[in-house]
Amino acid sequence: MIGDKLKKLRTSKGLTQTELGKLAEVSYIQIGRYEKNASKPSSKVIKKLADALEVDTNYFFEDVSSNIDINIIDEKYEKLRVLIDDNTGQMNAVKELFEALIDRNEARRKFS
Repeated sequence: MIGDKLKKLRTSKGLTQTELGKLAEVSYIQIGRYEKNASKPSSKVIKKLADALEVDTNYFFEDVSSNIDINIIDEKYEKLRVLIDDNTGQMNAVKELFEALIDRNEARRKFS
């Protein structure tokens, strides 16, 4: 949740709720509500918090537990390519899936 990530990042940077509130132009009371997941920040506030904490807005939405080494993805793609090399239709489906994932993530970053 956003609140958990916010608190973890704030404390790792050695900031109090008051200090973060001043940097992000949000009251310390509201910072506390966000951290307790009692309230959700608007996209405008998320941008201010990210700027104040020097992270990308995606930080609040990424699932860090599912980070995968890109080399593993490359290896799996190569294995898949070899397995279905003779089936152009299946390879095109894989290519379209990758392109859709890339497009989705580029759009998310552009509009966050």
